[in-house]
Amino acid sequence: MFRLSGSARIPRPLKSALLALLLTLPSLTWAEDDPSDGGLIIKRMLATGKFTGGCGIFEMMADFQKRTQMDGGDDFLFRFWTMEAARLGMTLKEYATQCAAAYKNYKDYEALADF
Repeated sequence: MFRLSGSARIPRPLKSALLALLLTLPSLTWAEDDPSDGGLIIKRMLATGKFTGGCGIFEMMADFQKRTQMDGGDDFLFRFWTMEAARLGMTLKEYATQCAAAYKNYKDYEALADF
């Protein structure tokens, strides 16, 4: 059984999950009731979380390739992420720029939740 005491530290993955839960579940009904009163910020938070997750995958794949130097891996990563960026209507450079902005926004939302 997982217990938290006053001095226990919450693991980072659990913090992220709790942050997502805190920011979305209680607010979804509120956003549906009056979309002009906060619904936009909730949508931004959800979009930021989703985009930041994609950026994290991009970063992990690049790190994996850097460490393993898998044959054909560089070409695969370039083609895969170029296509993913194009699917989102961006170039690969624009995607990377958006990742930096998404990370900053995520950190700002995380600070709001006081994690």
